[in-house]
Amino acid sequence: MSLIPWRNRGAISRSDQPRSIIDVMHDDLDRMIDRFFEQPFGALSADTGERFAFAPPVDVEETDKEVTVRAEVPGVDPSRIEVKITGDTLTLSGSKEETKEEKGKNVHRSERRFGSFLRRITLPESVDPDKATADFSSGVLTVRMAKRPESTGRTIKVNAK
Repeated sequence: MSLIPWRNRGAISRSDQPRSIIDVMHDDLDRMIDRFFEQPFGALSADTGERFAFAPPVDVEETDKEVTVRAEVPGVDPSRIEVKITGDTLTLSGSKEETKEEKGKNVHRSERRFGSFLRRITLPESVDPDKATADFSSGVLTVRMAKRPESTGRTIKVNAK
């Protein structure tokens, strides 16, 4: 990605002319913007400032009886996933390890993500953390959290004077 995509980069070779400080700053800014868009939103921890390799995409559904969160974590070993409910926050974290086996291969591009991941989801107050379950199947983590029974409420008649 370039800040100025229409710029003709191939017209004059960079090595043929001296580079100005503006050219250097422009290239640095291009690289910084490229790196920013390589990381999904939420991949930087607000608490610690730690950078995570990825933030898994999630679906959150709510019914009268439960809240269900499904997170895509393909290729992650279920034993490396941690599910925590603290207060009104569900935290999904874990790691995906790369197994390297190099036998003279030249990798030209690698878009697979490895490393730690973290995702926090704010839950409604009615969720009962003691009645939560987590299942993992085909690269999808499903967390089901039952809701506490709500009080039926009471209707009060307003008396006019």
